[in-house]
Amino acid sequence: METKSKLTKADAKGISLRFKARGSGYEIMTRGRGKDDYFGETAKEFMSMWILEQPEFFNRKINEFSSKHTRKGNAVEADSIRFISKMKYNGGLVLPNDEHFADSHKTGTPDIILDDHTADNKASWTAASFPFFDKILDKRYEFQGQVYMDLTGKDKHIVYYTLMDTPHALIMQETYNIAKQLGFAHDDDEVEDIFKETQARLTYGDIPDEMKIRAFEVQRSKEYIEGIHERVEKGREWIYETLLTLCQ
Repeated sequence: METKSKLTKADAKGISLRFKARGSGYEIMTRGRGKDDYFGETAKEFMSMWILEQPEFFNRKINEFSSKHTRKGNAVEADSIRFISKMKYNGGLVLPNDEHFADSHKTGTPDIILDDHTADNKASWTAASFPFFDKILDKRYEFQGQVYMDLTGKDKHIVYYTLMDTPHALIMQETYNIAKQLGFAHDDDEVEDIFKETQARLTYGDIPDEMKIRAFEVQRSKEYIEGIHERVEKGREWIYETLLTLCQ
């Protein structure tokens, strides 16, 4: 591909040294199928996208993922944190964090930072995706917690799953998506029925509050963090070798 200007080896080294683990970037931990495949295809694709986002290339997000799940999470974030405050902190004031943290290997922004721990909220899209019976935390969120703890100097991270009512605008979007898929987009009666079913599926006012929150704790692990740092170092090597193919 054509970059804004031809790369030198020094440019390639400089770009590679910028690479850091993002709290939301568990992909760098994935390995290949063979025992000698240090990085799997998922990790390589993640790092390739990172390269393309650098100023020497496109200088913008090029593969930003958005879905109804993330849109709901963003829409109910403030309500979720108030709910967490009520249910897990005796109604005490828990403020969302907006401070970004970074060190030589990692970067991230925890949802919540308190005296002795960090915390993140994961708002489930539906009851079907809420971890009512799970005993083990999703490995992506364990990775995220380790990043946040090391960046903030905390020894504990809590992941709160919350089951919040879906905002009306998102219920309407879901209704029309379903109606369109079923061929009823122009049938007002069918759309109304789909809306009622969708609203019932995506709101939970009749469910006890205790059933709408789950907490998973993660303890800081020196070995895990060292493993992240190693992956970053190896990732920088992979990025450098990849960029060398574009150098004069």
